[in-house]
Amino acid sequence: MTHAERRAFWRERVAAFHESGLSVAAWCREHDVKVAQMRRWIKRIAEESAPGPAKANGSRWLAIGIEPTAAPKAGNGTITLRIGEVTVDVRPGFDAELLTRVVGVLKATC
Repeated sequence: MTHAERRAFWRERVAAFHESGLSVAAWCREHDVKVAQMRRWIKRIAEESAPGPAKANGSRWLAIGIEPTAAPKAGNGTITLRIGEVTVDVRPGFDAELLTRVVGVLKATC
């Protein structure tokens, strides 16, 4: 298998993992893959997909801390996720597929 073929193979596996909604350990058990190997490939592919400046300045995702906040205004329906210095607002009508992929990357890297 060439280098390009191996990368394509693992890109497909990582995409399948993200779409599954399973934890890394559960997915690996089901597919007979070593957890450490899967985590390495998830990290490699995430780094390849990161925009140039994010890779250049060495920024990384941090663990998520959940803090209690005041209840949102009635009818607003927005959920705010804060991860380190990053804030993600999830509003009614959001793109569920995109949020699923973002959460999958966060789960895999945190």
